[in-house]
Amino acid sequence: MLGVEAGLSSLTPDVLNANISALVWDPLSDWESLDDTEIAKTTGLLDWFAQGTLVVVTEASIFGGVGAFVTPASKLTSLITEHLRLQGEAFFNGDVVILAPDAPAVWMFHHEGVFARVRLSPPSVKAHPPKPEEPGGE
Repeated sequence: MLGVEAGLSSLTPDVLNANISALVWDPLSDWESLDDTEIAKTTGLLDWFAQGTLVVVTEASIFGGVGAFVTPASKLTSLITEHLRLQGEAFFNGDVVILAPDAPAVWMFHHEGVFARVRLSPPSVKAHPPKPEEPGGE
Protein backbone atom coordinates (compact mmCIF):
# COMPACT_ATOMS: atom_id res chain seq x y z
CA MET A 1 0.00 0.00 0.00
CA LEU A 2 3.03 2.29 0.35
CA GLY A 3 3.09 2.93 -3.41
CA VAL A 4 -0.56 3.97 -3.41
CA GLU A 5 -0.11 6.20 -0.38
CA ALA A 6 2.96 7.82 -1.90
CA GLY A 7 1.08 8.47 -5.15
CA LEU A 8 -1.99 9.84 -3.40
CA SER A 9 0.08 12.08 -1.14
CA SER A 10 1.14 14.04 -4.22
CA LEU A 11 -2.52 14.56 -5.18
CA THR A 12 -3.16 17.51 -2.88
CA PRO A 13 -4.65 20.95 -3.42
CA ASP A 14 -1.20 22.51 -2.94
CA VAL A 15 0.40 20.36 -5.63
CA LEU A 16 -2.51 20.80 -8.04
CA ASN A 17 -2.56 24.56 -7.41
CA ALA A 18 1.07 24.73 -8.51
CA ASN A 19 0.25 22.85 -11.73
CA ILE A 20 -3.17 24.16 -12.83
CA SER A 21 -3.03 27.84 -13.67
CA ALA A 22 -6.81 28.23 -14.09
CA LEU A 23 -7.62 27.65 -10.41
CA VAL A 24 -9.50 30.32 -8.50
CA TRP A 25 -9.85 29.74 -4.76
CA ASP A 26 -13.01 30.83 -2.97
CA PRO A 27 -13.15 31.20 0.82
CA LEU A 28 -15.71 29.34 2.89
CA SER A 29 -16.43 31.46 5.95
CA ASP A 30 -16.74 29.67 9.28
CA TRP A 31 -16.32 26.27 7.58
CA GLU A 32 -15.23 24.55 10.79
CA SER A 33 -18.70 25.08 12.28
CA LEU A 34 -20.42 23.41 9.30
CA ASP A 35 -21.06 19.70 8.93
CA ASP A 36 -19.96 17.81 5.83
CA THR A 37 -23.33 18.07 4.08
CA GLU A 38 -23.50 21.83 4.67
CA ILE A 39 -19.99 22.28 3.26
CA ALA A 40 -20.86 20.22 0.19
CA LYS A 41 -24.04 22.23 -0.44
CA THR A 42 -22.52 25.65 0.31
CA THR A 43 -19.57 25.10 -2.04
CA GLY A 44 -21.75 23.77 -4.86
CA LEU A 45 -19.93 20.44 -4.83
CA LEU A 46 -23.10 18.39 -5.23
CA ASP A 47 -24.06 20.34 -8.37
CA TRP A 48 -20.57 20.35 -9.88
CA PHE A 49 -20.54 16.65 -10.80
CA ALA A 50 -23.83 15.59 -12.38
CA GLN A 51 -22.73 12.24 -13.80
CA GLY A 52 -19.81 9.95 -14.45
CA THR A 53 -17.28 8.24 -12.25
CA LEU A 54 -15.47 10.20 -9.56
CA VAL A 55 -12.12 9.54 -7.88
CA VAL A 56 -12.24 10.98 -4.37
CA VAL A 57 -9.17 11.50 -2.18
CA THR A 58 -9.68 12.49 1.46
CA GLU A 59 -7.33 12.50 4.43
CA ALA A 60 -8.44 8.91 5.12
CA SER A 61 -7.32 7.95 1.62
CA ILE A 62 -3.78 9.03 2.33
CA PHE A 63 -3.18 8.78 6.06
CA GLY A 64 -5.77 6.10 6.82
CA GLY A 65 -4.36 3.90 4.08
CA VAL A 66 -7.77 3.19 2.50
CA GLY A 67 -6.79 4.57 -0.90
CA ALA A 68 -8.92 6.65 -3.21
CA PHE A 69 -12.68 6.17 -3.27
CA VAL A 70 -14.14 5.49 -6.71
CA THR A 71 -17.84 6.22 -6.92
CA PRO A 72 -20.52 7.21 -9.40
CA ALA A 73 -21.40 10.91 -9.12
CA SER A 74 -24.92 9.85 -8.12
CA LYS A 75 -23.49 8.28 -4.92
CA LEU A 76 -21.30 11.23 -3.86
CA THR A 77 -23.80 12.43 -1.25
CA SER A 78 -23.80 8.96 0.34
CA LEU A 79 -20.00 8.87 0.44
CA ILE A 80 -19.93 12.28 2.14
CA THR A 81 -22.59 11.40 4.73
CA GLU A 82 -21.17 7.93 5.50
CA HIS A 83 -17.50 8.94 5.60
CA LEU A 84 -17.53 9.84 9.31
CA ARG A 85 -19.15 6.55 10.32
CA LEU A 86 -16.98 4.38 8.07
CA GLN A 87 -13.62 6.17 8.37
CA GLY A 88 -13.86 7.69 11.85
CA GLU A 89 -13.33 11.24 10.62
CA ALA A 90 -15.29 13.91 8.80
CA PHE A 91 -15.17 13.99 5.00
CA PHE A 92 -13.85 17.57 5.13
CA ASN A 93 -11.40 16.85 7.95
CA GLY A 94 -8.55 18.13 5.80
CA ASP A 95 -7.73 18.32 2.13
CA VAL A 96 -10.18 16.76 -0.34
CA VAL A 97 -9.57 16.28 -4.06
CA ILE A 98 -12.27 14.98 -6.39
CA LEU A 99 -11.44 14.12 -9.98
CA ALA A 100 -13.88 13.40 -12.78
CA PRO A 101 -11.68 11.83 -15.45
CA ASP A 102 -14.46 11.73 -18.06
CA ALA A 103 -15.38 15.41 -17.68
CA PRO A 104 -12.39 16.19 -17.12
CA ALA A 105 -12.85 18.27 -13.99
CA VAL A 106 -11.30 18.78 -10.56
CA TRP A 107 -12.89 20.02 -7.34
CA MET A 108 -10.76 20.66 -4.24
CA PHE A 109 -11.16 21.67 -0.64
CA HIS A 110 -8.08 22.97 1.17
CA HIS A 111 -7.67 22.43 4.90
CA GLU A 112 -7.38 26.20 5.38
CA GLY A 113 -11.03 26.68 4.40
CA VAL A 114 -10.92 27.50 0.70
CA PHE A 115 -12.18 25.54 -2.28
CA ALA A 116 -11.59 25.55 -6.03
CA ARG A 117 -13.01 23.84 -9.06
CA VAL A 118 -12.03 23.77 -12.68
CA ARG A 119 -13.03 22.04 -15.87
CA LEU A 120 -9.94 21.05 -17.78
CA SER A 121 -9.30 20.94 -21.50
CA PRO A 122 -7.84 17.68 -22.67
CA PRO A 123 -4.23 18.06 -23.78
CA SER A 124 -3.74 18.35 -27.49
CA VAL A 125 -1.86 15.44 -28.93
CA LYS A 126 0.33 16.04 -31.92
CA ALA A 127 0.62 13.20 -34.34
CA HIS A 128 4.17 12.12 -34.97
CA PRO A 129 5.16 11.69 -38.60
CA PRO A 130 5.71 8.10 -39.64
CA LYS A 131 9.23 6.83 -39.18
CA PRO A 132 11.14 6.49 -42.40
CA GLU A 133 11.67 2.94 -43.50
CA GLU A 134 14.97 1.53 -42.45
CA PRO A 135 17.35 0.71 -45.31
CA GLY A 136 17.16 -2.91 -46.32
CA GLY A 137 14.06 -3.61 -44.25
CA GLU A 138 10.88 -4.98 -45.78
